[in-house]
Amino acid sequence: MPGTGIPYSVPELHDNSDGWGPSTVPEHLQGVPFAPFSKTDKLGKAADWTNTNFQKYSGRYNQNPVATVFTFFQNEEVRAARRSGGGAAAAAADDPVLRRLASEGAARVFATDAVLSSLMCARSSVYSWDVVLTRAGESLFIDKRDGGPLDLLTVNETAPEQIPEDRDNINGTQQLALEATAVNQSLSQQLLAKDGGKHELGAPNPFAGEEGEDLASAGYRYRKWTLGPNGPEVAVRCEVNAALTTPKGEVQLASLKALNEWNLKETDWRKKLDQSRASMLLTEAKNNKNKMARWTAEAIMAGAEAIKWGYVSRAGLKDNSNHAVLNVQTSKPRDFASQIQLSMDHCWGVVRALVDLALAQPEGKYLLLKDPNKELLRLYAVPGDAFEAHYADE
Repeated sequence: MPGTGIPYSVPELHDNSDGWGPSTVPEHLQGVPFAPFSKTDKLGKAADWTNTNFQKYSGRYNQNPVATVFTFFQNEEVRAARRSGGGAAAAAADDPVLRRLASEGAARVFATDAVLSSLMCARSSVYSWDVVLTRAGESLFIDKRDGGPLDLLTVNETAPEQIPEDRDNINGTQQLALEATAVNQSLSQQLLAKDGGKHELGAPNPFAGEEGEDLASAGYRYRKWTLGPNGPEVAVRCEVNAALTTPKGEVQLASLKALNEWNLKETDWRKKLDQSRASMLLTEAKNNKNKMARWTAEAIMAGAEAIKWGYVSRAGLKDNSNHAVLNVQTSKPRDFASQIQLSMDHCWGVVRALVDLALAQPEGKYLLLKDPNKELLRLYAVPGDAFEAHYADE
């Protein structure tokens, strides 16, 4: 008796001659739309099992309680000091503490607060950026790409008027990003006490180099969250910039961030700060929604009880190398998150969705790219040595 035939169609095969990523993108990897990111995951309390390094006590303002709003006097303008010392922390995949935690099976996902906040606030980003996902065994490491967009701070990314992309213009996106990054790093050191007082967090700096090396003062807290019921655990290296002493003698951790004025003709902070500081902060939050939302999320993840916003202005309209610190204002991270409508439940929901997508992929290295023209994230498979120093030089 002849057998019954079963129809069978041969699957279509695609050959990629250059070997870099797929020649055709599978339908389920064509993009990650932002629409599902409105879903949220409830999280429990964070597990904080390591504290690393120290913060110098914030100098000029360390006797004020967190809720204090500082009075501005125009004659208190202070020249901003430029800092040349290094101290950039290692990527998550190179962090000795995170690598040890990975070997111990303490979590499945490992990242830094700066990189994780870029995923949390992806919906408010306008410019393109990318992160590198490395699947190794059961672990997932999420890192920024060296030399990529996340190395620099954006300026007026969400402002009504777009900034020109002229690389040679000091008021173009590239030059403003370099200026904002340098100003932010300098302010985080300038506001610290100069007497050498330090707040210990219980462990030495894992990134300390040779003795005498000038490292930027910072504190690192390694914290762990579980992404919802039966979800993966994520270990995050969180950074804080200073420790404050309240009138009651309590020590509180703080994040120090710089808001830089570059268009002196239109904004004129020197005249407006003493009259409308609260509205100016909200205007900055509107024009820099993604950057300030990320900073706020990072402060909340780190357990910081204060964010100190430093208003830093150019010394002259066309001078982007000299600045003055006009004023410092304090916000409580969760209160400010409510003001800018930042929901941490929503943020963690975005992280959960992207982590689930990454963990579903086979071992290897991937690039998660924010589409420059659409509200879309794209996932690409890349070679194992992609974005490494020798690879970039070829």
